[in-house]
Amino acid sequence: MSEIATIAVSGLHCGSCEVVVRRALAKVPGVEKVSFTADTVTVDYQPGQATLETIARTIAAKGYRATAPGIDARPQRKGLAASFSGAFKDPALEAERETFQTGFITVIILMAAQAFILRGLFPAAGASASILTGYLIIAVAAVGASLWHLTSFRRQLSGMTGMMIGMTIGMVAGFLTGAVVGASNGIFIGTVYGVVAGMLVGSLAGKCCGIMGIMEGMMAGLMSGVMGGMVPLMFLSENVFLFLPILTGACLLILGGLAIHISWENKEYEKAHGKPVERRPFGFISFFSLCFIVIFLTTVLMVIGPKSALIQVI
Repeated sequence: MSEIATIAVSGLHCGSCEVVVRRALAKVPGVEKVSFTADTVTVDYQPGQATLETIARTIAAKGYRATAPGIDARPQRKGLAASFSGAFKDPALEAERETFQTGFITVIILMAAQAFILRGLFPAAGASASILTGYLIIAVAAVGASLWHLTSFRRQLSGMTGMMIGMTIGMVAGFLTGAVVGASNGIFIGTVYGVVAGMLVGSLAGKCCGIMGIMEGMMAGLMSGVMGGMVPLMFLSENVFLFLPILTGACLLILGGLAIHISWENKEYEKAHGKPVERRPFGFISFFSLCFIVIFLTTVLMVIGPKSALIQVI
């Protein structure tokens, strides 16, 4: 005769977590049925084939603390490298993992193509062009990956969250591209480019919550585009190439934090509605092609357009 036991489980944040636990328990001999609530797992099992302690330890082996009367099964502590490796393989972070992989692969391929384009089509381009187009590739791929991550989730976000997303992605796009193009082609061209890029990207990101998100994204893109285009002016007597890695690194951290927040929002939505968020990401070829077109056209502008005073003095 089967028995039914309820085990308290810590760390069940979303539907993906439940899938992990369900699959693990399905491999335990004697377990017949598994059901979930917000913080518990109810198991119907044959006591002659399985024990409550075995079931709890199976759950703990997947990274979740499992407690029942007389039992406290905890996940094994891991080192820092193992923790990062486990997080990267966590099914609940599939979207974030794919976003990182998509952006990283795009950067690697475009960096290789950049050398061919500059040497083959623009042999007169100097070392500064190679450096600045490299930062351009990182900027476009990072902002594009953030949009790819955001738009892959097919649900309407709250007004406050959507405005924050539109503002963040729009500001990063305007600031980074404005600074790079401004360093190459001067304040006017850099500012115009940054404003257009920031407002366009900000509106695309902010539309996840409607008109207010679009307006917030456009305003953020406008301000950041102007500020980014002015960066070369601030560095006329300094070396802007010492600042660009700091700026780029800070923007990448911000976009990474935003991805984590979106992931948390989706987990809360899944817990509240009892179903996973629908996810339909765009294909890699479409993403890569769009990034390539933007980078190629901008590279042409940076190489054949008027040069900034900064480039002329270095």
